[in-house]
Amino acid sequence: MKMINPKASGLRARDIYTSIKDKYLTRYGRQSGIVITQSYLRLQSAPLTTQSSIQFGVLVNELAPNTSSVDPSEKRLALVDNFLITEIRFSLLKVATGDSASISPLYQYPNEYVFSGSGEAKNLESVYNSSFGLLINGETILDSWDVRRHYRVGTAQEGLEVSAGTNNFYTADTHDSASYGYFPVTPQIELRGNAKNKLTINLPVSVNLAGTGSNNYVVCELRGLLVQNGSAIAQR
Repeated sequence: MKMINPKASGLRARDIYTSIKDKYLTRYGRQSGIVITQSYLRLQSAPLTTQSSIQFGVLVNELAPNTSSVDPSEKRLALVDNFLITEIRFSLLKVATGDSASISPLYQYPNEYVFSGSGEAKNLESVYNSSFGLLINGETILDSWDVRRHYRVGTAQEGLEVSAGTNNFYTADTHDSASYGYFPVTPQIELRGNAKNKLTINLPVSVNLAGTGSNNYVVCELRGLLVQNGSAIAQR
């Protein structure tokens, strides 16, 4: 099973942890070598071009389509581990020519003052009007997750004039909490290091999402529980 229902109570995080721990202890025993800790994955698309879908690499030895390497800012899943997703976020990343992803901020909407090329911000709206799906070994685990639920436009918007008739501008977008843009996943989904995990954003239409003087990307961040040795034990 890839989908796990936590026990019902208000203590969601504790119940999710207890549920997944009990599942593995029941299946493999206390001496299995499995360790469960809080963790995260960060997955980055290839540079956006004219396309109808956006895919991500999940495993450490897996390249996202149309990429030649794993970006240093990514955190992938090891082949011996499993990962239980409890929260997810999709963001836009604009990497200026000569810069890297590791020093570039993430955006929760296509700010027209940042994505300032002709039609650039408008076209990137299609990312948030799309759906996300997940297959594991060809089996549909998540059919259609609306990416719009991760769209955030705060009061402070980078480049927006603070008050009329002044030269003062906001220097960054609103980011008011550690959970900004994240959305909980219920029931939880378990990615496996010994499986083919296919994560895809399906755009409504094929559209040019390229940057101007930059490369644009979509970043998928997954929070949850890392099940160390989860896949290795399952293969014994």
